[in-house]
Amino acid sequence: GTRYYTNDPTYAAIAVVSYYTSSLEESNGARALLQSEIDRYIGYADTCPDPLGKLLIAHDKLAAECVYDDSVVENIAVPDGTTIYQDSKGNTYVELNGVKYPCFQKNNVWYYQVINHPNSYHLYGLITDKTAVCQGYAQMTYMLAKKLGFEVNYISSDNLNHIWNCIKVGGKWYHIDTTWDDTWFGTNRAEVSHDFFLKSDADFKKQGVSGSHYATDWETYLCITVERFDVSFYSTSTYWSSGSY
Repeated sequence: GTRYYTNDPTYAAIAVVSYYTSSLEESNGARALLQSEIDRYIGYADTCPDPLGKLLIAHDKLAAECVYDDSVVENIAVPDGTTIYQDSKGNTYVELNGVKYPCFQKNNVWYYQVINHPNSYHLYGLITDKTAVCQGYAQMTYMLAKKLGFEVNYISSDNLNHIWNCIKVGGKWYHIDTTWDDTWFGTNRAEVSHDFFLKSDADFKKQGVSGSHYATDWETYLCITVERFDVSFYSTSTYWSSGSY
């Protein structure tokens, strides 16, 4: 699917809103909205003295408010007699009414993919519609962490068709996957998990029955081996348990 990510939060804000707005006035308004949303999420944690606690509260509010868009891609059977093409990279596609669509074969049937909600792939859709796929969650998590002074980056996997974040704490890197901490995909239930907040490589790969992030293509140069927070330290924090936010 379409991917968009960057290590520069300022560029991210400008590039994403510029893509979805048609004038300088609209672009400036969208950037202002983005900054307002970042400040609002962090504002929920005003009474928390701990930067990690602030990030956790912002993470929880983001996951609670936003809904994962599980209908962003629709798979449609390719009409009989349609030619299946292959590009130079080996990707298959069909051309219908002058438009190219990626396609794949399953159980001897070819399907092409239609993007129903393109905004859901980007930060702009998250801040305007409160609906996104992993890219939107990861982009906002990046910007929240950056605003709080953390060094933060992205990790992606083609095999999982997924992207999430990593953050440096005390000189060591840890995973954060806000998308998978939003436990109620496709609903507006304000339920949030901390299963994927500040975790090591080993913990990420053992989550769930079959291993949630188990894939070989996201082995990262960051070597996230420290297991300091794998016991879900923040699940019993004062701010989390008291509901003070």
